[in-house]
Amino acid sequence: MEITRITIGLQAREYGTVVALREEAGALSMTPVINPLWDLPYGDSGGRGIHGATPFEMLHFYLLGMCLKAYNWTWEIVDSYCSKVKNRISDFDDRFRAFNVRHVDKNIFSKHYGYGVKDLAQIEAKEWRCLLYQLIACIGTTDKFIPVMSVRNKVQRALSLLLIYYDLIWVDNGHTEEDLNFIDRLTPVVLQAYKDAFVGL
Repeated sequence: MEITRITIGLQAREYGTVVALREEAGALSMTPVINPLWDLPYGDSGGRGIHGATPFEMLHFYLLGMCLKAYNWTWEIVDSYCSKVKNRISDFDDRFRAFNVRHVDKNIFSKHYGYGVKDLAQIEAKEWRCLLYQLIACIGTTDKFIPVMSVRNKVQRALSLLLIYYDLIWVDNGHTEEDLNFIDRLTPVVLQAYKDAFVGL
């Protein structure tokens, strides 16, 4: 436990703590070794170097790359329109949390949030897909959260196509030649919808 605490502290490199932590490590007969890749900028890793990078494996690339980014960018779009509420993050945040704790469908990812949902932590790759379903439902068809209809339609279309594409490729068991041809035709449509909704934010 002590070793883990020291290692995490050394990786954080918080000013004024490193020397003391190195001395603690020395007292335990440890020589701390910091992986040189820890701080190496790598892909879309959110500042965590190679350890936070999106995996190359296709399913995780899709979920931790495209779906996660679509989730974050959709929140940015909503935040640009949505009113802030005193002592709360936003009306949309309230709606998202209310949906999340009231529904009864066990297939939809459920989590009880303390305060705010935009910056979720420790979410498994498979859960981003479920969070996209929730975004679609919470945005809805009214102009409350994204009042510009053209923007709302582009976002809803991109999110929907991401989910359809996922189901076609990873949920359906077995693919006929017709399925594969449809997936082949759908791929550029999904990418274009994604680009239309989120490029230029």
